[in-house]
Amino acid sequence: MKRGVFYLFTVLIIACNTTNTEETNDLVSFEDSLNAMTKVAIIEEPKQHKAAFTLREYFFLLEDRAELFYGLSDSTRALIWNAGRVTPSHAHFDYEGDMGNGSLDMLLLKNIDSLPILALVEQIERSNQITFWTYNKEENRLEQNFDVLPQLDPNMFVELNIDLPKDIAPMVFMAEDSLTLRAELYTWMNPAFEEINVNYDLLLRWNGEQFDIKKDTILQ
Repeated sequence: MKRGVFYLFTVLIIACNTTNTEETNDLVSFEDSLNAMTKVAIIEEPKQHKAAFTLREYFFLLEDRAELFYGLSDSTRALIWNAGRVTPSHAHFDYEGDMGNGSLDMLLLKNIDSLPILALVEQIERSNQITFWTYNKEENRLEQNFDVLPQLDPNMFVELNIDLPKDIAPMVFMAEDSLTLRAELYTWMNPAFEEINVNYDLLLRWNGEQFDIKKDTILQ
């Protein structure tokens, strides 16, 4: 009788251990499956657009925002990039376009509070324009920024206190270095300046938040 009870007790212990082992194995298997699912979910998570921080990345986001890029493929743009004079914060390109020979300067202006600002200075024959662009991370594209260039007055270019009209002559911009723009008053063939000397160019130097303006005397 005692031998029968001991035998039955042994069988029950083995059965319980088997059940616990199976439950433990099932738990481990479930955890492994969960970990595997999590890894797959992380791998398949939609990729976020990488923010544009370098001049090269801005270059390839320009699309048709400059005369130089109209209708060009990425491979052609790569050739243009390789042919330019490029530093980390300033690039210069000379080209021949449908509207004549031109040049393009790109300045990457580091901004204290946000992503860098791209300054584009385009010169096509005697036409000149300057634009500023900021990066839209959500849409992965450049948007024009109209609040970067300070208000410049023609009277800032002359010594005489004669209150020149603001539209008396256009201003021409060029890149002086990676942080500085030079603004000149374009007076060629302008009869208003037959007896008025332009005494200064203006140097606009980026300080991380805005342009500091300094007069640069023109040697007569």
